[in-house]
Amino acid sequence: MVIVEGKDVFDLAFLKKLKELHTELEDNISHLEEITSLLNARGENDSLIVDDLHEEFSTTKEQPEFIKKLAINNIN
Repeated sequence: MVIVEGKDVFDLAFLKKLKELHTELEDNISHLEEITSLLNARGENDSLIVDDLHEEFSTTKEQPEFIKKLAINNIN
């Protein structure tokens, strides 16, 4: 388990670093079955959905808001 902290996890600079780490782990850690992070997980109808969202990651200023909406979609 790897835990990453930041002042604002929805800040574009933080998300870029997280994507770099996510990709680095996927590409270089053998026998790694799965990576779940803010980049590929979201709430939907009381379920946690994990998919390849990080592959669609862009560096636009809208990306953090898009990820934030997906991440907190199911919080009441």
